[in-house]
Amino acid sequence: MKYVKIFFVLMAVLFCSCSSSLLFHDDFDSDVAGRPPLRNPPGDPVGDMIYIASDLSEAIPNPTEVISTGAITGQSLRYSNLDILYLVREVRFFSKEITRTAPNYWASWVGRLQNFTNATAPLDLVFGSNELGVVWLRITDGQFFIDTAGHGAAFEPIGRYSPGTDHTIIIRIDNRARTYGVVIFQGSETFRIGPRPLRSRPEDKERTLTLTMRFSGDLHSSASYVIDDINMSEEEPER
Repeated sequence: MKYVKIFFVLMAVLFCSCSSSLLFHDDFDSDVAGRPPLRNPPGDPVGDMIYIASDLSEAIPNPTEVISTGAITGQSLRYSNLDILYLVREVRFFSKEITRTAPNYWASWVGRLQNFTNATAPLDLVFGSNELGVVWLRITDGQFFIDTAGHGAAFEPIGRYSPGTDHTIIIRIDNRARTYGVVIFQGSETFRIGPRPLRSRPEDKERTLTLTMRFSGDLHSSASYVIDDINMSEEEPER
């Protein structure tokens, strides 16, 4: 509950007050612990979904598991760096259909790194779409990074992460200015980037936003990422 309150307070500080337009939400509290998450999160909004690449074959282990013990709050999703090809490690959270002319789009979640070392494969977290452009975060070598090129080409450090410490990440895409901003809250630390231009913005007809989570490369380890209270929206939620 406290993370929901934190989210509302932070959004109030960062962005103007307006009505709610939720595009994706999952806190995993309705899922069965010990199993992968439901592919269609229950409750509002209707039309959001989760894609797990390992579903392509029953022979491929699933890198996700809903947990209650060690959860951030209630139940959370644990994403593990399994010994499977990185292309089938990918997990995508798809929003419902967006309003393509909305002024802003937001994504937020609470996360925790577990058993991360400098030898752990990079964890990529990518938000946006081909039409809007993407915001690419990478967690590796003890730090949070932002990709300044928008397609995984040039990463700039934001700040050092603390394994085992919960962090809140908020991303804003300004659809009109074609810029983005990122804020990461970790304990008493705050890391900020932006507004910066979205580098990749080809004209397309995508009508959803995605948050993609992927351990890159074929290295595997005991590392995992615990994620909870994932939200995407077009407007700031009502307080």
